[in-house]
Amino acid sequence: RLIPLAVLGVLLAYVGFQHTLLAKDLRGYAEWVPALTVAVTALFTHSLAAGFALGAVVHFSIKGLTALRNRRALKGTEA
Repeated sequence: RLIPLAVLGVLLAYVGFQHTLLAKDLRGYAEWVPALTVAVTALFTHSLAAGFALGAVVHFSIKGLTALRNRRALKGTEA
């Protein structure tokens, strides 16, 4: 084996720990939903690339809808 399984296990534990630190910093719906979308999609499709792509779509959809809602709210206060 090129890399011993014990080393791979330590690397996996380290990456898992880093992900928990990232998850601790997430705040609100707009940050949690894309992160969970990436995790669930990657888990079920066994493809992190598919998880990333769907997570990006969800992120930019939420961002666009929020901007649209803010623009409509702003337009309503001007009238």
